[in-house]
Amino acid sequence: MPQRSLVTIVTLLLLCLAGTFAGAAAPTIIAFTPTSGPVGTMVTVFGTNLATSTVKVNGTVATLGSVIPITLTIAPGTTTGPITVTTTEGTATSATNFIVTPTLPLLLGFSPTSGPVGTAVYLSGTGFTGATAVKFNGTAATSITVLLDSLIKVIVPASATTGTIAVTTPIGTATSATSFTVTAPALVPTITSFTPASGPVSMVVTLIGTNFTGATAVKFNGIAATTFSVVSATSITATVPAGATTGKITVTTLADTATSATSFTVIPAPLISSFTPASGPVGTVVTITGTNFTSATTVKFNGIAATTFSVVSATSITATVPAGATTGMISVTTPGGTATSTANFTVAGNIAGTPGTNANDNAAMIWVPGATFTMGTTYSPSGYAPYTQQVTLSGYWIYKYDVTVAQYRAFCTATGRALPPWPGNQYSWTGKFGWDDAALQQHPIVNVTWYDAKAYA
Repeated sequence: MPQRSLVTIVTLLLLCLAGTFAGAAAPTIIAFTPTSGPVGTMVTVFGTNLATSTVKVNGTVATLGSVIPITLTIAPGTTTGPITVTTTEGTATSATNFIVTPTLPLLLGFSPTSGPVGTAVYLSGTGFTGATAVKFNGTAATSITVLLDSLIKVIVPASATTGTIAVTTPIGTATSATSFTVTAPALVPTITSFTPASGPVSMVVTLIGTNFTGATAVKFNGIAATTFSVVSATSITATVPAGATTGKITVTTLADTATSATSFTVIPAPLISSFTPASGPVGTVVTITGTNFTSATTVKFNGIAATTFSVVSATSITATVPAGATTGMISVTTPGGTATSTANFTVAGNIAGTPGTNANDNAAMIWVPGATFTMGTTYSPSGYAPYTQQVTLSGYWIYKYDVTVAQYRAFCTATGRALPPWPGNQYSWTGKFGWDDAALQQHPIVNVTWYDAKAYA
């Protein structure tokens, strides 16, 4: 940089003072020194009428020091250009440019301080503008982005090893004071299978795969499981979350996200919206309306399972009120869960003669109400004392008509039983017939043992 003699500087100072005390007038710039330098350089400006002024270098405001003469510091972002001094009386512009020279790079720090190949690292410092290379322990990075003169984003390159980071610009090279640690790459997870393949919300699903350690999320068709456990590097248990729908399962770790090859089928829970009639005796056929009834396994009336029910469709079931049922809610159970009605079904008391249908053979039945009666006799034959007792029987269903030969034959065929012995001439009307005689098929069956009768009922 050119040096000015002491005589020249003194002369310039006297000119400045003379101009300053001469009175208000437009400012002038006689000279400045030095004429070039990097950001942060202190520059002295000589001239006249420079008091109370704003100084810029190529349009960028400089930081002022003294006023007579003016001293200023080249601010960050300043580029080569003239110096201007503005006062209330006008603006003076230098005849020559101040040349801003590049700054040597300085690498002050980086973050993160460790990571595998592919990690994005941010370098902080100064003088990064125009950076041409960044190296990790001598290995050049292929992805470099100069975000600011003070900030670079760089990706750890393949084959990088632990060591210092170096930044090179056209002016020079800066090296970090500490090393960046290249860690082993995280292993990408995979899902090879899961079981079961379907189930309702709240079902626990076991996932089998690899590299599950450190898993941060498990999702069912995009819905995050709120409960999951990493059993091992090859196994995870996860609970199907509320809101999940049929779709693929994903497992996310720090390395990547694994997706199952097949979908997990979410079985929707059933819902009972209504039923009709709202009341009736045992044997009443009730139509239940709702959703997701497919594959229903159980229908209950206040906890008593209906022995006869039919899934008409996904939205309709017919069920017969079972013996022993009491007033209460109706429930429907499917693989997706159990639905319970919001209202009670009222089991009405049957009156004598209430008609019904046998669930086994569709034969007509009638209701015999329960009652208490006296069993025994007051007759006292010779040598015996009379005996009676009170007996209470619960209500029961009984066939309205006798069981016919045809009905009992069908029962024997279905259960593998033999027809009872042919009564022969025991009854006058049977002497010339047999069980196979067509004329007897609608006659009552006879000679049935108590055990077979109980099995038929």
